[in-house]
Amino acid sequence: LIVVAYGLLLPPWMLNWASHGAINVHASLLPRWRGAAPIQRSIAAGDKESGVGIMQMDIGLDTGDIWHEVRVPISTTMNAQQLHDALQNVGAKALIDTLPVIFSGDKQPVPQAKDGITYAQKLTKAEAEINWDDSAEVICRKIRAFNPVPVAHSATTNHWRFRFYAATPLPVTHNKAHGTVLAEDKNGIVIACQNGAIGVTELQEIGKKRLLARDFLNGKSLLGSQFL
Repeated sequence: LIVVAYGLLLPPWMLNWASHGAINVHASLLPRWRGAAPIQRSIAAGDKESGVGIMQMDIGLDTGDIWHEVRVPISTTMNAQQLHDALQNVGAKALIDTLPVIFSGDKQPVPQAKDGITYAQKLTKAEAEINWDDSAEVICRKIRAFNPVPVAHSATTNHWRFRFYAATPLPVTHNKAHGTVLAEDKNGIVIACQNGAIGVTELQEIGKKRLLARDFLNGKSLLGSQFL
């Protein structure tokens, strides 16, 4: 029995139903990020790498022994969809490479480490709202982690609502309120936050098309606006 990115528990009868038990292809380097949203949580936390683990399932949540593990670096621009695709590619190969080992019975899986355990809770829409009192790094990681769903978002004081798909942290010094649009230039739409600013390079006004910032600015300006 093989499952992929299965963030739920299987009943004991199902774990014992197949001759070799149940195998899960999990999208993290266990025991870090057990649970339902390991890809998004790893990006939001600023992890430098992720990976795929071929795990022998047991009665716990992603607590089983590991047959094989492949590491994948997380770049500073990688979003959740891109990391998902990278892990999907290596995960498929890792599974194919591992199955003969499992069937042979010549080796046994390795128990997970007892330390370094973290849990990847399901994402909520409430989490997707940007807090402009956060640092530029934290906000940009959230934007990458929540792309393509549920998508980081914010609204201005005049009730314009936006989703943000890509942004970079900028070492900007300012004395403006957090959430203020400071500039519109080659860095995108520059928005003040704690200890700097972010340059939004791709966004969507709710109800309209998703656009690169430079295309959005051809028809509209947010300069001086305040995001809440």
